[in-house]
Amino acid sequence: MAWTAFANSLARITNLFRDQSNLVTKVNISLLALPLAVLLAETIVYVISMGFFIGFLVLIDFPISLYWLGVPLVFALQCVCVYAVGLGLAVMAVYLKDIKEVVAVVLQVWFWITPIVYVPEIIPPWALLWMELNPFFTLVNAYRDLIMYQRLPDLSHLALFALVTAGVLSLSLWLLGRTERDLRDCL
Repeated sequence: MAWTAFANSLARITNLFRDQSNLVTKVNISLLALPLAVLLAETIVYVISMGFFIGFLVLIDFPISLYWLGVPLVFALQCVCVYAVGLGLAVMAVYLKDIKEVVAVVLQVWFWITPIVYVPEIIPPWALLWMELNPFFTLVNAYRDLIMYQRLPDLSHLALFALVTAGVLSLSLWLLGRTERDLRDCL
């Protein structure tokens, strides 16, 4: 469910400025607020899905522990990451028409190089080192630790992820600030 929220949000935000070009060019709307609307919608879908998931887990007597309180924090970190990456891609998509298609292909590949439908323990150690460079690897492990293993995730990996996300967000905000006037004209 976290991956679905991530992928759907990123795909929608990437082409957001082009899809909403009438709104962006005719109304003085904040370009920073548009991706937030997408994130809010995907968060609502995620919360509803998690409600059903928790209901299912209760039905099968899966233990629900206090570690579940960490899931919203990891999801919030994921949302900031999606916002940061999506905002930068949305700006680039105005000038580079094929970004939407590239993102769709990258998301397909990204899903399979992230241990979502398999556990990382089956991966050879030499490949695992490369997979740990995958940013979503950290989030998947955090979700897995909190929900399945009922333990705290590796906070150093989450801190590094947050630091990289802050850097990407700064870069995306800088890019939008430098191109906002031209971006509205280009649309």
